[in-house]
Amino acid sequence: MTAPTLPIVIKTGAASDVGLRRQINQDCFGLFPARHLYVVADGMGGHQGGEVASRLAVDTLDLAYQDLSTDSLIDSIAVANHRIRNDGNLDADLRGMGTTLVAVALLPAPVTDDANEASEAPRSLVITNVGDSRCYAFRHDALVQLTEDHSVVADLVREGRITPEEAEVHPQRNIVTRVLGIYETVEAHVCVEVPVPGDRYVLCSDGLFNEVTHDQITAVLRRLADPQEAAEELVRLANAGGGRDNITVVLLDVLNAEEIPETVSPTATAPTATPTPRQQRRANRRANRSRRSRFTWRTALFLLLLIAVLGGAGATIQWYGTSTYFVGFQDDEVVIYQGRPGGLLWINPTLAERTTINRRTVPASYTASLTAGNEQPSLAAARRVVANIERDRDAAREASTPTTTTTTTTTTPPTTAN
Repeated sequence: MTAPTLPIVIKTGAASDVGLRRQINQDCFGLFPARHLYVVADGMGGHQGGEVASRLAVDTLDLAYQDLSTDSLIDSIAVANHRIRNDGNLDADLRGMGTTLVAVALLPAPVTDDANEASEAPRSLVITNVGDSRCYAFRHDALVQLTEDHSVVADLVREGRITPEEAEVHPQRNIVTRVLGIYETVEAHVCVEVPVPGDRYVLCSDGLFNEVTHDQITAVLRRLADPQEAAEELVRLANAGGGRDNITVVLLDVLNAEEIPETVSPTATAPTATPTPRQQRRANRRANRSRRSRFTWRTALFLLLLIAVLGGAGATIQWYGTSTYFVGFQDDEVVIYQGRPGGLLWINPTLAERTTINRRTVPASYTASLTAGNEQPSLAAARRVVANIERDRDAAREASTPTTTTTTTTTTPPTTAN
């Protein structure tokens, strides 16, 4: 048996800048080390819409991503999409706002019955993106893009109509084809990596790679070992290259746990004289005044904003989890549920309507979709699915019922001519 591998940890660095030509930084990033979640969002929209959209995306992922799984991450992105879209529809100044997104989550090692196998099982890194915010991997001195751009020029490159070099200077290189907040649903690109100590992962908005070349990014990652210094240097190079857009860089370094230095050391405390009773009374009065003054209007405002954000996120998740219907099986009966197949977070599907269709009579062409849950946007649409099943079931019955044909022969008596 081989010795168990050491647990890995992520050391981070992050930097963001408005650039040289923009008035507002519409980029936003989030580092959530407790859940090993790292996010960069690049907002777009008139007025302050882009700034709001990117912040909503990051905040929603922070709230909705709880299960430490790929499915939870994808569901969180869907919730963020609906939240941004709903907020934009409710506010004329924010209507049409959207944001790109790239997120990386380090998932725990799979649990097995064998403790040794569990300790040696690799952890996985899930990378997902919508739009043209990117994630690169730097391994063995090579920089590789892991995400898939959802943009006009990326589609042209994939179709072979232009080269990657032509895409870098194409006039439509900033037009994205997929963002959060515009459409009712959005599909995120997902890939999975097995992180190895020594790997470096770069999350960034397009303000970096539109100004800094692939070779320049590689050179910085080779030269600067500290992730914070490297992130700040990449932002500096983007501004030196023109700074035409907001720039955000999050750098993740994969290390063995033993490579992380102790960041907290004991602090020596000088001995103090024992206070007199009068000094003690004064100290107590000061402490009491300090405790009374801690709850200020700033604290109250922060708590109100926190409650509003949590309430809004909870309402959005509740709406998303119950806004659709699906047709499926309950034991041997076809029924209509309200909710998402399999449920969402704490929201389980509820029975909306029963039907008279038995599982044994369902045409074979419907069985797979009903087993998975045939999702529909409304109760009326779900009822139409049920009606189609009944129609095809009845047609199959009629086709299998034998028919009897009766032939009648009429005999005409001969006529006699007079």
